[in-house]
Amino acid sequence: MKQNIIILKTKSFLKHCKLNIDYWLLKGTRGKRIIVLSILFLISIFSGIFSIFKYNHSGNIAKIEVLDNSSSNWDKFRNYGIVVDAGSSGSRVQLYSWRDTNYLQTAFYQHNLTFSQLDGINNDGLPLIEKGVREGDNWQYKINRGISTFKDAPEEVGPKHIKLLMDPLLNIIPAEKISSTPVYIYATAGMRLLKDNERNAILSEACLYLKKNYNFLVEDCSKQIINISGEEEGLYGWLGLNYLKNGFSMSTTEKKSNNNQNIIPSYGVLDMGGASTQIAYDISSFVDKPSKEENVIKTELHKITGEKTTYNVYSTTFLGFGMNETRRRYLEALVKRGINYVFENFDLQKEKRSNSKSPIPKTNHQNDELNSSNSKSPMPSASYYQITEQKNSVAKSPLPSTTDHQEKNIPNKSMGNSESIINKDENIEELSNKVINDNGLNGEFKIKLDTKTSEKYYELVIHDPCLPLNAKQNEFKPIDLIPLEEDYDISDWRVDMKGTGDLDKCMSDVYPLLNKTEPCKNEPCLFNGVHTPVSDFSKMPFYGISEYWYTSHDVHKQGGAYNYDKFYNSAKNLCNTNWEILDNNYKDGQYSLIYDEYLLFLSCFRSAWVMTVLHDGIGITKSPTFSKRDLFNKTRIEDANQTQEDINNILLNSRATIPESKEELIPFTTINEYNGYQVSWTLGVILNFICSTISESLDYIDFGPSKEFTLTVFLFGMTSIVAMIAVISLILYFKYGNQRLQYTEILPVYDNSSKSKLKNRYREVISLENITNNNMKMKPSESFNSVRVSNSSMASNPKITNIITKELPFRVNSDLQQYLSGEGTPNELKRVNSFTMMKKNSDIV
Repeated sequence: MKQNIIILKTKSFLKHCKLNIDYWLLKGTRGKRIIVLSILFLISIFSGIFSIFKYNHSGNIAKIEVLDNSSSNWDKFRNYGIVVDAGSSGSRVQLYSWRDTNYLQTAFYQHNLTFSQLDGINNDGLPLIEKGVREGDNWQYKINRGISTFKDAPEEVGPKHIKLLMDPLLNIIPAEKISSTPVYIYATAGMRLLKDNERNAILSEACLYLKKNYNFLVEDCSKQIINISGEEEGLYGWLGLNYLKNGFSMSTTEKKSNNNQNIIPSYGVLDMGGASTQIAYDISSFVDKPSKEENVIKTELHKITGEKTTYNVYSTTFLGFGMNETRRRYLEALVKRGINYVFENFDLQKEKRSNSKSPIPKTNHQNDELNSSNSKSPMPSASYYQITEQKNSVAKSPLPSTTDHQEKNIPNKSMGNSESIINKDENIEELSNKVINDNGLNGEFKIKLDTKTSEKYYELVIHDPCLPLNAKQNEFKPIDLIPLEEDYDISDWRVDMKGTGDLDKCMSDVYPLLNKTEPCKNEPCLFNGVHTPVSDFSKMPFYGISEYWYTSHDVHKQGGAYNYDKFYNSAKNLCNTNWEILDNNYKDGQYSLIYDEYLLFLSCFRSAWVMTVLHDGIGITKSPTFSKRDLFNKTRIEDANQTQEDINNILLNSRATIPESKEELIPFTTINEYNGYQVSWTLGVILNFICSTISESLDYIDFGPSKEFTLTVFLFGMTSIVAMIAVISLILYFKYGNQRLQYTEILPVYDNSSKSKLKNRYREVISLENITNNNMKMKPSESFNSVRVSNSSMASNPKITNIITKELPFRVNSDLQQYLSGEGTPNELKRVNSFTMMKKNSDIV
């Protein structure tokens, strides 16, 4: 009961509030209405603004600061990575650094930046890889002992090798970053020559020592401490070069079926070391099904945007075709040919041995002849030579220094033999001298006598067109005949090479070393029977590193854009120059870029081999420029059984140029550094790791605190909405509802003395209940007594009805008029929001 009373009183209070507000608005002046609407409108606007403001700042969101590369900001959000190039002649460690990829993605999206606006990203949208130190060169260093030398004592590789590489880095990398710094120790050609058990023992010991003594990030030794293949080395070299040269740029033209988004053919990479040479290029734009090709490595790179691009890189290595090994094969074949010629054409009297060895028949050595069209040159034997392959961070050739004959354990006998030739001993008597001239083989064969010892020996001097004029091989590196003594009785022989400086003849002689006649099992092939998915490189730009750079830059001072005519003329002039002049020029500092005189001694051969591999082996055009970079149309190489001619026609006829591109490209360019960074495969290794840390999904990126829909936001938002609805409703109410809700403002009151005379007037707002009840409740005025009159009594008195409806000098509400005249019902008056009540004389009523 008490609860019902409370409810009724509450309803009554609300009704009274509503009636008073409605009355004030409806009966107010135009100015009052405008004031009310203005107040409600302002409440709506300011509440909405405040609600939005509170929502945007509800979680205290602070955008990440965009950092520049100034000294004060350089170490912020910086990560580090270590790559060790464990070569045959030594191990080089390089420390790289980069901005955290999570920071880069967050800043990139929060501030809606472009690649060029955010320090830490290059033009391809990849993280900017920098040196591990802001200033100085201690981010890289080398120890001069190859990791493969620990094959007999693998337990020593940790304390005597890994420790020397890792300890200095502890003073460079911040302590809090050590545990997140990955280490990659990648061994190359030298380790490939070891037996599996020897190689595995060294790598296993290196991993155990590294994990036990350091807190670097080494999650999987089988991926981080390994002996990489030549193909992997070529792949990482391709990644490193194209990263530095922004070669990962992509076309915005029609997408291809393999979803590679029309990758513009990136730069191919040629790398020549001492033992091998590599080639690597992306075949995604050339071949329809690249994954089915031989020696194709699929690699994926993620940009800061989260976009993933897949590259199919063809990479292969030609072991034995590096500069050092090619020179060794060349000398071996030339010496064998000279020896065979002597045994076949001269009658040698064996005076020093009663049981002489018979020379191996010439038929067994026919394939050793350089000028034989179907020859296959002898390949290196691991039992008597050591591969020396350097990849230095400075512009030095990978060829061995003048002291390398000691490292190769060449017997002292060879040194003694060379000295007996070089020095004009007064005790040496020349017994005979025969000239050799046979189908490109030229030289002299001499029989000499040492008058002191009465020992006779033979001296074979072969003319070498690949050495400068009058240069002699044994003055630098005596020819080692011990490996050949297994096949020839030449223990009392001395063999030397004398330069003739004929570049054209040299190029003709080294051409067979490409083994172009080796059967090609899978067309097309480059050389030595090695398959290549693409044989036409007339429109693909290549960059050459290592020996390509050393020969072009150090010798001919033509590093950079390669021009065949200039290179050839410079090489021809060098070859034809007397060695004595070249030697004096070297000593005078005219070849200051060449750190070892022996490298100048071999420069004629080096130049010839570089040009031979480039143009006859790989097929690089001799033209100095391209008109523009081309793309390939949808026409693909789909039939594996197509002939080479068909494939070439498809390639040549399916090129579509990019109209807006006017870029002049060079077919071949030599390079060593770019923007202060060494072009090295180690850069490709760290790039591959960094891109693997970039997330494709932006949901996993920390963008900062999220917005919260708080109670304050809700209340102010609802206030804004309700106030705006009230404004709109009142405007419509005033415009369309005012005619129906017309009310009197001044109400006359009649006394009983004069029925028509207005005696008093006033107004009073009464409750809705007073007019919705069956009986009208008239509130008495101060001067008269009130009476209660029923609806039926008022309606039955035509006089009162007539006075109310017709004779009253004011307009009353139609609903009230109908009710008073007896035509309406109490429920119809519920539509009346406010009204005035007439006070009448009791006598009249």
